[in-house]
Amino acid sequence: FPSHDIDEVKSGDKTNIEALAARRYWALLFGPDFTRDREQDGINAMLNYAYTILRSHLSRLVVAYGLHPSLGLHHRNQYNHLCLVDDLIEPFRACCDLLVYKAYHYKGYRSVSKDFKILVANSMLFDYEAETGVSPLLNVLDNYIASICQAYLSQDYKNIELPNSFVSLDYQKH
Repeated sequence: FPSHDIDEVKSGDKTNIEALAARRYWALLFGPDFTRDREQDGINAMLNYAYTILRSHLSRLVVAYGLHPSLGLHHRNQYNHLCLVDDLIEPFRACCDLLVYKAYHYKGYRSVSKDFKILVANSMLFDYEAETGVSPLLNVLDNYIASICQAYLSQDYKNIELPNSFVSLDYQKH
């Protein structure tokens, strides 16, 4: 894979650097033969399920805080009523990726089984390290959306609260 600097990625990614990075990322995470395909079973279905649960929690929070979920920042699609949610989920996708990685490599999950669904549901309660201390992912997401709202109101986008680390303190237990 060629090496690129983050500054080379331009708006619209006309040089396709983001796709090259994604291909390398997935190969490093799940092996050189893995291809991210939303229509496939196994790891792909497990990723889809984890993203869907995370997306549903973010959707609920976006609406609860009075934001309009279809008014996205970057995502724009008249058929997608959750464009804002799809913008806001991006920093948290790694949480799902790590969960699926550990479920696959350490727990032996190979599909979206009942046990995998329970693990994903419980993962929303796993503790994460954030600026304000250690909190369950649900609280980190709540603080994140609250900080987005505050950023909108103050026009100060420097204090959006993200986790310090995507490594859950509880992944070792589960």
